[in-house]
Amino acid sequence: MRSYNIIPGDAPTSSGPPVSLDWDYDPTNVTTYNLDEYETYRTNEAPRRNKSELLMPPSHRRQLLSDEWGYSRYQVDAAAVEARRVAENRCKTRKNLKLQPMEEMMEGTKKRLGKLIPATTKSNANVVSSFRRSKST
Repeated sequence: MRSYNIIPGDAPTSSGPPVSLDWDYDPTNVTTYNLDEYETYRTNEAPRRNKSELLMPPSHRRQLLSDEWGYSRYQVDAAAVEARRVAENRCKTRKNLKLQPMEEMMEGTKKRLGKLIPATTKSNANVVSSFRRSKST
């Protein structure tokens, strides 16, 4: 079993700074367990927690990052602001997904019309340049 450091995370949240596990670990601080003994321990003495027990309040995340892991208040606040920005962008994306079929239909129509419009535009440009030439003479 390895112990990993906690770092400011990048998960989108609208409530406080997210926390993540760092990739680095201390190779000298590795503990080995017998798998059967560990599974017995997990089943009898430390059963799995439910979802509500796994949630960490924003104040606790903030405290872990600043007091226990030494991140500055600025770093913690910056992580919270970035996570909130990402969460808001994801919310906008979910709302815009409802319009995607219509946008795809409009793109197809634009593509089909695009084949007709350049010829018309070139013709109009020729007409305009001919008109200007005739006015200047």
